[in-house]
Amino acid sequence: MRANLLWPAIRDTAILVAGVCLFSGLLGVPAAWCISTLQFRGRGLLSVLLVLPLAVPPYVAAFASTEAREAFIPTLAQIRQEMGVDAFLMIELIHRFAWLILIFSAVLYPYVFLACRSAFSGSSRRLAEASRALGSGGWATFRKINLPLARPALVAGLFLVAMEVINDYGAVHHLGINTMTVTIFRTWFSLGELETARRLAGWMLLGIFTLVLLEQWQRGRRGFVSGQEGIPPRPKCGVMGSIICWLVCLIPVVLGLLVPLLILVQWWRASTMPDAAPEIFAAARNSLFLGVGVTLACLLLGLVIAGVARFTKRRSDRLMAHGSGIAGYAS
Repeated sequence: MRANLLWPAIRDTAILVAGVCLFSGLLGVPAAWCISTLQFRGRGLLSVLLVLPLAVPPYVAAFASTEAREAFIPTLAQIRQEMGVDAFLMIELIHRFAWLILIFSAVLYPYVFLACRSAFSGSSRRLAEASRALGSGGWATFRKINLPLARPALVAGLFLVAMEVINDYGAVHHLGINTMTVTIFRTWFSLGELETARRLAGWMLLGIFTLVLLEQWQRGRRGFVSGQEGIPPRPKCGVMGSIICWLVCLIPVVLGLLVPLLILVQWWRASTMPDAAPEIFAAARNSLFLGVGVTLACLLLGLVIAGVARFTKRRSDRLMAHGSGIAGYAS
């Protein structure tokens, strides 16, 4: 089981998580820094648009990218003719990984953006202003002041991104990447090996639980940067600075929201199934009711757990509340 199923699934999952976390950080951190520390025209609008890609499920973005990926088929066929089957299989696998990393990063970077925006908007702005007053440049201030202070928030955002990638099934199955989740489903439903699927699920749960503990251990007693007292006003950008900020903020929005939305609208207009509208509205209604119900249940349960952790005097209750949060992340 380990040689044939577990280790290849762990390898593919690790590659995917590492790539998505890297590119999510590259998309989310610069945008959060521009929105939090600089003043330019359209900043409020971009601040809202940068969050909206969370509304696009990864599997929908993967389906929407089908035509764009098919444009590379002639190139892959030429590689097979000129370089052989082995080179073709390797490049085709890299091609699928690259597309999947891009898709996940484009729709999951808001986790990093929201966490880092909160950190950059706090007391790090005061320290950054003091650093610039002492003669440090913008890049040196960002590297030595803003980024270290925002590291707990950055790690928390990347952790949420990693959990979303590990839990996804639709997008990775569509592109043929054998992550842990796909391997568990395939072992259970295709091979009929329920016991093996249980073992794989147990290993996966143990790995996620370990990641949660590592994230909390590296954070230690450090918290997120907060506090709005005495924060200086944001410096205004010139024309060139505003253009750069717009580009930094628009690239993630275009990749994660506008491109999938335009493709879906195009497919909808070209659809030849006018009678499917009642089914679509029924599915949308069910999704809305389910989402609202789960949100209310999670909110109520979270308030109860937070109340127990905040007001109880027994150490066992606090440990239980803390453990329930870790178990929720791991599950």
